[in-house]
Amino acid sequence: MLFAAAAFAVLIFFAFTSVSAKRSRAVVDQELKNLGSPRLAPRLGKVVICGGGISGILAAKTCLTHFEQVVLVDPEFSKSLNGMGKGRVMQYHSIHFYLFLFIKGLCRLWPSFEQKAQEAGWHGQYARQAGLYLDGTYIPSLAEGLAPVVNLRRCTFETLLGSLLIDDPQAKTRLVIIEGTVRGMKRSVDGTVISAVYGKGIDEKDFEVDAIDLLIDCTGRAQSGVRWLEQATFESPRCIIYKPHLRYTTIQFTGLTEDLFSTLPIPERHRYTPIGFLPDADISQRGVVFGKMDNGSAHLAFFSWGSSKLPKKPEDIVPSVTSIGFTNSVPSWFVDMLEILVEHGSPVIVPVHLSACNLLEYHGVRDLPANFIALGDAVMTVNPLLGQGCAKAMSDVLLLDSMLRLDTSARSLSSTFSNQLFKTQAKRNESLWSVGKYMDYAYPTTEPSSGETLNNGRFTRWMAKLFVQASQMDKHVAHVFWLRRHLLASEAAMVDPSVLVRAVWANVKRALGYHASPS
Repeated sequence: MLFAAAAFAVLIFFAFTSVSAKRSRAVVDQELKNLGSPRLAPRLGKVVICGGGISGILAAKTCLTHFEQVVLVDPEFSKSLNGMGKGRVMQYHSIHFYLFLFIKGLCRLWPSFEQKAQEAGWHGQYARQAGLYLDGTYIPSLAEGLAPVVNLRRCTFETLLGSLLIDDPQAKTRLVIIEGTVRGMKRSVDGTVISAVYGKGIDEKDFEVDAIDLLIDCTGRAQSGVRWLEQATFESPRCIIYKPHLRYTTIQFTGLTEDLFSTLPIPERHRYTPIGFLPDADISQRGVVFGKMDNGSAHLAFFSWGSSKLPKKPEDIVPSVTSIGFTNSVPSWFVDMLEILVEHGSPVIVPVHLSACNLLEYHGVRDLPANFIALGDAVMTVNPLLGQGCAKAMSDVLLLDSMLRLDTSARSLSSTFSNQLFKTQAKRNESLWSVGKYMDYAYPTTEPSSGETLNNGRFTRWMAKLFVQASQMDKHVAHVFWLRRHLLASEAAMVDPSVLVRAVWANVKRALGYHASPS
């Protein structure tokens, strides 16, 4: 009887997760379909977006659909628009990975995105496989259809998006850009909403924007919204912090011609995709990623959890790769490629230390303005190695767009708008936060969150390793794993009965000595 009850419970769990996975994929597909389409109701009044980075630009473009006036406040917007480096963005010129959800969203917001990206220096390449290696073993990553690989540096990408925003026909009359910094917010007389924001422009003149229908914090890692809320006597969110002590060094190669790239000994399946060699935490704490970028540039990034010997000068680059210490050595073609790039690419080396990741629990705040929200890194900062930052911002924008479409008869936001958005956002972010955190917990140099130990997430790490191993044997498992990595499927997709059976069987075959990879 006990066995039968347990079996029934397992069946119910499998059925629920299968339905949840399909529902989650359907929600993402529908949100992408709606993004960029006309609003069916009269537009709302005024929205103020604080921060003109990638999340701020995405929010501004989306809000042009829903608001009569969009005010974007950023002290370096013109600087970025003119292709000059921003001083407030970590690793502004470093390698960036853009997940498929992000690229699909951009194509919905701007149908001309691919054409404009090519004009900015993208070579318009598509690929089915990403060059992902774990402990030196290649992990297939099959896409359903051709996925665009957009190899643009952050400095190029942000300039492109800024240009697309201001060139938008809707922006001509309804977008206002204030070059400055928001210093605070004013609480309404009844205390329920934000009535105005104030700040100082780059010209040292004070400014104020009032009659606000919605205020969006897109200030990134600065997470300025917390300070504004406290100043206006609202409750601030609880902050969860852990410290992975991730160190990485970016090497930029420039002045590289297409003729030189064509001679590099890169396998054809990896020629236009990022190539990443990630460590197994039980074996090594170091790794390296490489990507061909825009306008004759390429980037190489070494990373390490905790202190490690990362390259400081060009002659350190090749030895740093050959000494990583994977079970299976980094392929010789990768080493040969780096030798050519070091000789011809004028390497510039920049070290960075990422000390902490944090999550703001806005969904648990009781005294929160009904017209305040935060998106992207302004809510949660994660380990950049997973490449989820921009996709996380797009996921937030999809949620914002869908919620602004809910009530087609209202001319103002619901009094529960902020609360509802933060609660839904928290559910979507939960797995992103946990996966990145538990990955970092595999390394002894990580400082865990208060109340946790590095043993937290051991089962999650074990399951992830099984799926990675199964991906080497089964192309269907590899595809589901790819969907999950690119935020196109929920974690429920990983425990769908059909996927679990295939993953288990793949690991059985692997244990029996079969090592064939999916074609």
